[in-house]
Amino acid sequence: MIEFLGLHNVRSEELRSPVVTLGTFDGVHLGHRRVLEQTAAWAREAGGQSVVVTFDRHPRDVIRPASRGSFPPEADSRPVSSDTVPEDMRTRSQKAAKGGPASRGSFPSRFLTSNTASEAMRDEREKAAEGGPTLYITSLEHRLELFKQLGMDCAVVLRFREETAMTPPEEFARRALYQAIGARRVVLGFDCRFGRNRAGGIDTLRGMKGEEGGALFETREVPPVYVEGRKVSSTVIRSAVETGDLERASKYLGRPYSIMGKVIHGDSRGRDIGYPTANLNLHHELSPPEGVYHTRVVFKTGAYSGRPFESVTNIGTRPTFLKSAREGRTWVEVHILDEFHNNVYGDRMEVTFVRRLRDECRFDSRESLAEAIKEDIARIMNARGK
Repeated sequence: MIEFLGLHNVRSEELRSPVVTLGTFDGVHLGHRRVLEQTAAWAREAGGQSVVVTFDRHPRDVIRPASRGSFPPEADSRPVSSDTVPEDMRTRSQKAAKGGPASRGSFPSRFLTSNTASEAMRDEREKAAEGGPTLYITSLEHRLELFKQLGMDCAVVLRFREETAMTPPEEFARRALYQAIGARRVVLGFDCRFGRNRAGGIDTLRGMKGEEGGALFETREVPPVYVEGRKVSSTVIRSAVETGDLERASKYLGRPYSIMGKVIHGDSRGRDIGYPTANLNLHHELSPPEGVYHTRVVFKTGAYSGRPFESVTNIGTRPTFLKSAREGRTWVEVHILDEFHNNVYGDRMEVTFVRRLRDECRFDSRESLAEAIKEDIARIMNARGK
């Protein structure tokens, strides 16, 4: 999948008869999948390429609904840091920029994204933090991985800031979709809104005319998806994850619930008791309630890239090592059961949840904790027939 960070990095000559869809796609759930699959199917029909246009953060975290009243309750995410934009994507975008952007006109800065992302995002991140942003079901990195798995040919990540939100819908569609990407065919979900005051939608695109008076875009609209009589939405999935109902979340996602993050340094407490763990930075992803879980891991980078491992994952404050649970931050610690030897610091991994084993507990000693982990592992091994 080709990835472009910012419209100024889009190389339109690399895109053949693009069919475009637009959205945040947090969770990439069954409703989103239908939109993406229909985009890909139309691209195949037209002999072109499927393009998903998404954002580096959710609009709600730039313009708070309390002050603007313009974004619905379902808008759910958290602002991203430069580390949330995959490094290889930033590198590709920088190389594309050096090679020269697509020559389809100039674009205002509100449509562009910094090549390095860090400086350009810092002020918006700080503003969003003041409003207490929520967490993503899937981070930008995770969404890009899922887009790739669904067979999308290209992803364009736009920087969303206040100037973007104030852009009239027709201007956004003409400059971003028509001029920068070269789209003539657009697929939107039934509830997709864009532009100032969320005034733009499928009817906006249908009403836009080209220079000769003909329709600027061919459009298709995708209806909602229902599971067990309830409309699939990010809000429903968020509620399920927060309450620990991962089975229900998986039904609406259309795949096993998972989180994705980068392995960071901890304080080696797990190694000290004989069970080394990979500590994850989730980059603003929502995690299930505190507890111990049977999980499966797939590395996305590094020496073990693509390899699956059985694992046991603890989410919590590690109360055994604290005087008070309130002193601790929440950790996501993954102990891989299968033998491996390489240093995995800095590697990225996806952790899929199989089932909950028990609550996180405070033990009287490290030995008692080690014994509990041994029992957790025995339950996992017995479940897979070992």
